[in-house]
Amino acid sequence: MKIWIIRNIRFIKNLSVFIVAVVTNLISNGLYSNFIEKQIFTPSLVIKFLITCILFFAIIFLFNKCSDLLIEHLFPEVYEERSLIYANKLIKKATSKTQQRINTIDRLDEKVLESLSSDALNDLIESCYSFFESKYSSADGNLVSIKFEITFMTLSYIDNEITIPYSCNENRQSPTSMHNRKDNMKIYNNTETAAVYREADGNKEPQMRIIEDTDKAEQYAELYSGQKHRIKSSIIFPVLSPDKHLLGTIVAHCDKANFFRKSKSRYWREYMEIFSAPIGKEKLILDIINKYLPADKKTF
Repeated sequence: MKIWIIRNIRFIKNLSVFIVAVVTNLISNGLYSNFIEKQIFTPSLVIKFLITCILFFAIIFLFNKCSDLLIEHLFPEVYEERSLIYANKLIKKATSKTQQRINTIDRLDEKVLESLSSDALNDLIESCYSFFESKYSSADGNLVSIKFEITFMTLSYIDNEITIPYSCNENRQSPTSMHNRKDNMKIYNNTETAAVYREADGNKEPQMRIIEDTDKAEQYAELYSGQKHRIKSSIIFPVLSPDKHLLGTIVAHCDKANFFRKSKSRYWREYMEIFSAPIGKEKLILDIINKYLPADKKTF
């Protein structure tokens, strides 16, 4: 039944475009014939033609917009499924980049392997950002686009405190808090990611956290003045190893309050899981490599 309804709505959409094209063509031919017969193109005819075209295109635009909203309202899972398919395509693209790098290697040692995994993690975080930027940046039709930032937070191999080795945002700049971390390596101790680590230390399987509106979330502590003006809604998703060991968190931020909603936690969990598996794999490789490296050679 659902597929039948969607197909018919789309059929009507396509039919409406066809009708507009036919009617516009008939009006154009009629005006052209009138011009040939009378050798005059009166302003009134031009105005009528323009008004007719504008009205038809306005009707088609509104109909298409309303039909899309109707499908989204009745069957939101249709758009969610498309988004998940797109996320998987981004993963395949990132994986393909890693394979291309492997093809150029003539020898494999821990340094090369470390570089491969580090580059792969960077590609995966960028892919995660690309998903949000392309799917949701201007999805609501606002003139001001939504700005996103994706970070991978984990424990540093150097000082064993939480850090952000991989991130991606509009300007491709390191998070502001990371600049402050140079003077305070415990800067992330009161973050949601730190809470996830404490949850894991308590022998509990850490769960995804959604902050719908940071202004209303008392537990959401600012790391620097004005952070809540830039970060208004967040998802914190734990990345786990096969034996449920916490490897870090994928954190998605945006500057629109209530963008991430707990009511859509099922969808966001499915999406985050797509990226968490390959990210976890690369992080496990880095864990093994850095376990045997001297302090001055560690990755981060």
